[in-house]
Amino acid sequence: MDQQTPRTMQRDVAQRAYDMVAGFVTPEDAARGVAGMRDAYERLLVGFPVEAGTDVDPVDANGVPCLVVRAPSADAAIRAIHFHGGGYMVGSAKGSIEYAARVSKALGAAVLVVDYRLAPEYPFPAAVEDARAAYAWLCTQTSGPLFISGESAGGGLAMALGMACRDAGDVRMPVGYFVLSPFADLTVSGESVSAAGTIDPFANADMLTNLAAGCLQGQDARTSLASPIYGDLSGLAPVLMACSEVEALRSDAERLQAALVSAGVVSRLIQYPDTLHIFAIFPFLPESDAVMAALANFGAEVLEQVPTTN
Repeated sequence: MDQQTPRTMQRDVAQRAYDMVAGFVTPEDAARGVAGMRDAYERLLVGFPVEAGTDVDPVDANGVPCLVVRAPSADAAIRAIHFHGGGYMVGSAKGSIEYAARVSKALGAAVLVVDYRLAPEYPFPAAVEDARAAYAWLCTQTSGPLFISGESAGGGLAMALGMACRDAGDVRMPVGYFVLSPFADLTVSGESVSAAGTIDPFANADMLTNLAAGCLQGQDARTSLASPIYGDLSGLAPVLMACSEVEALRSDAERLQAALVSAGVVSRLIQYPDTLHIFAIFPFLPESDAVMAALANFGAEVLEQVPTTN
């Protein structure tokens, strides 16, 4: 660590992740605006090595470009759909391959990673429309139980998809959700947003406000499919959620958890100390291993409750 850089995290391994995030955008990237940010974020994520033997195949899911990612130990059947983070303005399926491979390993099945349209070119509800289209395609590919996964904005999108599918009634509902550090309130009004300050370079008040504005472009931030904490969450499948104890979006996770429980949904929120927003994208963090183990247990528990058909 540079001697001029203040130490922010307590553990060396967490500080390593912090420093990676604090420095991944170069001046050249910043000068190129959104395009530069997208390239920088993807460059950061593709730098993590993917487990040897992982299969990655492009597919067209009802007109939405996606990747099917399967860990070496996982079944070939697609049993989960994943939505990347990035505030609805950055992120890609390509950048999610390493993380999706670990989700695939934990759930024991292939994962459909969605390259949904991004703002500002495609504002809300473009991402929700793409999520619905890709999930409808997935429902035609397998008769088995399905999971929905997402981190940050993708976590909010995962919950929005669940509500949209429930209300439409035209597709099979998932059996469980895995949501990491959800960006679930585009009003950016959570108590932890200001309390966190700049402890996490991935998510702070100014950044989140700009991302929300770019996504909504004047639309109501309290619309339920944009900000799921304001929606009717009743009737959804069990949810496993995780976040950092000190991240700006901790309040989003806590309020989403409270809303789910109030709606009668079985939901568990795990908080990890001394770590970053969407910490699990860093494969070298011990808490990343811990939350994947929790996901594996959650998946097994959920599947035990799914009725078998002859």
